[in-house]
Parts: sequence; C-alpha cells; structure tokens
Amino acid sequence: MSEPAKSPGQPPVFWITVVASVITLGVLIARIAWAGSQAAAIAIGLATVIVIVGLVLAFVALSMRRRLGDLASAFPGAMIIPITVGHELADTSKRIAQVLGDDRVALRPTSYAALAVDGDGLHVASDHPGGFGLITRDRVTVDGYGRSLLGARAMTSLRLRISTDEGDIEFPFVPMWIRGNPARQLTPAEFAELSANILRALSGEAVPSGWPH
Repeated sequence: MSEPAKSPGQPPVFWITVVASVITLGVLIARIAWAGSQAAAIAIGLATVIVIVGLVLAFVALSMRRRLGDLASAFPGAMIIPITVGHELADTSKRIAQVLGDDRVALRPTSYAALAVDGDGLHVASDHPGGFGLITRDRVTVDGYGRSLLGARAMTSLRLRISTDEGDIEFPFVPMWIRGNPARQLTPAEFAELSANILRALSGEAVPSGWPH
C-alpha cells in the first residue's frame, strides 16, 4: 500500500473560500469603523470570530466525545475512529446502505460520525435512531489512500473497499483529530499505523481501544 500524500494541494475553491471569508470580515470591520473608532471595530471583529469559532469547536468536541463513548460502551475492545463526513462519503455510504439493506450505515454530508472496528466488521455510528450499522468483516478491505474534498478543503483519506453483490464500493474516510486542532491531518506514519490496526482489528486481534489523536 502506497504512502499517503504528505501535504495534498488544495483546490481553487478552498482558496476562494478563504479569500471570501477574509474580505467579508474586512468589510464588516470597515463598516463598524466608519460608524465609530477603528480600534473598536478591530476588537469587535476579532472577538466575534474567536467566540464563534470557539463555540463551534466546543460543540463538535462534546458531540464527538459522546458518540465515541457510546461506541466504546457498545463494543468494548473495538478500535474507535472519529471521522468527518463529506459529500463523497455520504453518497458512498448511502449506496452501501441501499445495497446491504441497512439504513444505519448511511451518513449525512457535512457532519461527523464514528466507526468501531472489531472482529465482527465495521460498526457505523451516525445518530440513526435504530442504533449502529454494521458492514461485516468479510466485506471490508483496506485499499490504500486517496484524497477527499471536505467542504472546500482537500484532505488525505483512507480508502476501504466494501464488497457487495453489486460490485465493490469505495468507502473513503478522513479520520478526525479531536485533541487540539481539529483541522490537523494525521501524518503518513499515523495513517500507516491506523491501516495496520484496522487490519488487525478485523482479523480479531487485540488493538489499542479508543482514539489517541
């Protein structure tokens, strides 16, 4: 299996989004400055950004930790992996769910989910009212690395190949970093370790439980 790209280049839409966000913030600060002092405008703008980002990150962290805790309780000893769900993975998971006849496998785009890997296969936690979905281990193969678009950012993903009666379906997921900066990517060495542990978990071997990143 080839090494994942160390630093995949971002598509134009990523930089367009960054520039548009900066321009929008600049216009907001300028309008406030026009009505009052420049120092107050800058302070208000920065404070607003910091508060919004902090609230979003706190909500995501609390929600993900709850989901990881639920998975760990349901599948003791399983390898737990938090993931970010983009449109590509959401579409793929819906196709897999349809073929396997298990709606619990389907994921919502622009959301977060979690996987538990053990000797039974790949358990999917997506806040489905029916509980956790399952893709049995005989259907799952670790198939290398790729790139997935999450919002406007291209990120390295780990590809699983899911065997179905209608052919193989790719399941590319981006592991989520929940300790510190959530936008951080796993290093190539961490991706390699993750791949090896998934293979071990699927074969029924003991692997480190929880999520170290």
